[in-house]
Amino acid sequence: MDTSTTRDDLSIVDVPNECVAYVMGKNGSVLRSIEEEWGSLMFFGRPTSGTNEGKEMLMICGSRRARRGAELKVMSAVEHKLNGHFVDDKEKKLRERLDQVGDGEGDGFGYDVFPFEGEEFSYALGAQVRGFRI
Repeated sequence: MDTSTTRDDLSIVDVPNECVAYVMGKNGSVLRSIEEEWGSLMFFGRPTSGTNEGKEMLMICGSRRARRGAELKVMSAVEHKLNGHFVDDKEKKLRERLDQVGDGEGDGFGYDVFPFEGEEFSYALGAQVRGFRI
């Protein structure tokens, strides 16, 4: 997929190959539940070049709020499966600041990150994911 053109309705999350099935869920059920919760549309695409080796690009379409909510939910799932991928364990901070079209415009739109431990994670993800086993 050509991602060289910036779009204001698209965010991309690089999902490690070993987490793709977990993020999708059985028959795409996890992705569909996140779409429903956030009012977004999500699908996996492959990059046109070899720059994302070992990862697949999750395209998230929708409003800025919908994209950010879905993005954070997917990142939480990846972090649960592959601890330390997005969040530095020692500093409890994101390894890279999230960056999507419209961020940094000074319009008051932002996000906070709260790393969860153990049972807090299940609670935060909600009932849809509680029955899903690793």
